[in-house]
Amino acid sequence: MENNFQSRLCIEISSVTHAAGREIAQRLFVTDLYAYVELAGRQAIYLPEKNAQYLIDTAKGQLQKIDLSAQAVQLQKVRQLIGEVAVEENAGEKPGHRRLHLANVNRSVVSFDMEAETAEVEGLEQTAFGKFEEFQAPLRPVSIPLKANEVVFSMKSALILGGQAQESSGNILEVKKVENAQQFDGYLRFSIVNG
Repeated sequence: MENNFQSRLCIEISSVTHAAGREIAQRLFVTDLYAYVELAGRQAIYLPEKNAQYLIDTAKGQLQKIDLSAQAVQLQKVRQLIGEVAVEENAGEKPGHRRLHLANVNRSVVSFDMEAETAEVEGLEQTAFGKFEEFQAPLRPVSIPLKANEVVFSMKSALILGGQAQESSGNILEVKKVENAQQFDGYLRFSIVNG
């Protein structure tokens, strides 16, 4: 993909998630042009103009489209089981923070509860973060209502289905502006395979 644009702003968000007995660390770099992710030893880039995410193959200089349709279908079934979700909002302990409690209304089949804290990040609304969050939404059991300059700072959720509880938690370790906003721009020149 030939692209002469340069990123003007880059924000790094380092986080960790605990689910199914595993700890998953992630580093997300969002610029005004894309979202670059390091997760589980792999590198990927989300390109808003294509609304797609690609695995980065540095050896071949290629971006390989990631097909997330199977996961999206599976999560759509979970979303249907959860049904309507009520959101209760309270002020957070710090300025620019909000506390949210999400729970499904009809608990006859599934019980879902989530506690989340959001935090405002200066300049985040000028990056591809919002579009990346929209892209990721079908891969989550529920959507957390965020403002354009907010991240989920911490969350803890429990899903009980057929007597089986699935718990997960996550929190942001660090959010910072990156001096070299263009450090991952080179990937924009990689050729795209499979769309």
